[in-house]
Amino acid sequence: MKLYLARHQGEILAAHTMITVGRRVWYQTGASADHRREVRPSNALQWRMIQDAHARGADVYDMRGVPSTLDPDDRGHGLLRWKLGTGGQVVETLGEWETPMTGTTNHTLYRAFQAYLARR
Repeated sequence: MKLYLARHQGEILAAHTMITVGRRVWYQTGASADHRREVRPSNALQWRMIQDAHARGADVYDMRGVPSTLDPDDRGHGLLRWKLGTGGQVVETLGEWETPMTGTTNHTLYRAFQAYLARR
């Protein structure tokens, strides 16, 4: 796993993580500041990560999920448009699963977290 930081005029505006396993690279997660979006810090990080993946000989650079709607009024549509605009393709996978760790405390925390998610 590698951490990437985008700085502009000395300020960190975005951070992304990249995971490499064999010849496959994943953009794992990222975040960016709400201000200074016009300098496109996340785009700069993605470009650098793609270059690094290519230099490592990766066969796949996986940007991970996209919204399940094609509605241009949906908040996530811009993300879908951006990812497809890089020349990528949408591939449907089986999805993700989670299993709580064993133990009473972990099970209680897991149930509490599930209740919280259900209320969101």
